[in-house]
Amino acid sequence: MKELKISEEKYLNDDKNNYLINYEIEKIPIFTSYHRDDYIPSSKIYFEIEKNQNSCEPLAYCQKSSLNKDELNYVIQYKNKTKKTNDNILKINPALFIFLIDQSGSMSGESIKIASKGLKLFLQSLPEKSYYQIIGFGSNYKAYDETPKEYTQENIKKSLEIIDHLDANLGGTDIYSPLKYVFDSYRVHDEINLPRNIFLLTDGEIEDKSKTLDLIDKNSSKYFIYSIGIGNYFDEDLIKNAGIIGKGAYNFCKDIQEINKVIVKEINRAISPFCSNINIKSSLDNDNLIKNKLIPNTLRDNEIINLNYIINNKEKNNNKINIEIIYLENEEKVEKKYEIIPYYFPEGEELSKLIIN
Repeated sequence: MKELKISEEKYLNDDKNNYLINYEIEKIPIFTSYHRDDYIPSSKIYFEIEKNQNSCEPLAYCQKSSLNKDELNYVIQYKNKTKKTNDNILKINPALFIFLIDQSGSMSGESIKIASKGLKLFLQSLPEKSYYQIIGFGSNYKAYDETPKEYTQENIKKSLEIIDHLDANLGGTDIYSPLKYVFDSYRVHDEINLPRNIFLLTDGEIEDKSKTLDLIDKNSSKYFIYSIGIGNYFDEDLIKNAGIIGKGAYNFCKDIQEINKVIVKEINRAISPFCSNINIKSSLDNDNLIKNKLIPNTLRDNEIINLNYIINNKEKNNNKINIEIIYLENEEKVEKKYEIIPYYFPEGEELSKLIIN
């Protein structure tokens, strides 16, 4: 194993709740981990990898647990890199788009106009073979489409007519319920077998912010969240955290002139190349005590996933890890095999807290 050493450790603010650790191996910086209490949910460990940024070779980390000496924590990280050819560089990829539109009373006036214009532009910009669904929300939610429907000229025409009649008449602002409705529909979305994007457009604040962001966190391996704050009085912290925790993006649109630029940028993110039907096996599978292998149905270009393992420390473990990755890219089966040596952390709990990259 390759021994990682702490080269720098410092606090990010005076109250010492946030701290940063730099690791290195043979005087080469590997990555930075930092604890952040200012993002909700709090008490997360974030890793910023500085090595092999442009490589698709998996990385593995190992750490002896400071809480249980009989256990070793392993994390295998895989970063997807689709093949770049003249044929697929400009390829526009379909996806599933779910639009959550705030129709609470506070959206009346300019805000509902911005949201409606943005939603129209979204629908007119989707790639062919995509699927979409529109859901309005306030105190309750209203699904204008019972299930996602295919992007066709006929369907878009009907949806544009619905958008023309959207009004800010659904009462207060409850984001948790429509999100849960979407997440509970994942089996329907599985059948579509496309990357899943949720676009949240709202101008409001909510009382159950921590509960809502925790729901996003629990489903971040299945859906990308793109949050857009509209107007002048939205909760910037809510919008920012929803986009970060949801592994998508966040934007602020204070007037109608800004919406076009935001739509173009986020649509381009959402239709980036992807692979599907992903299966990842490793030589750790046989000795694994607890499996936490949250492999998404689809994986975008440059997206990183973590496979988490807890291994019995008493078992004899080989220094090298064999990894096999199989997936579909442009309907073509791809198989990759690797033999890698893990990076070894000093004893601690960082790997057990690894959440997001």
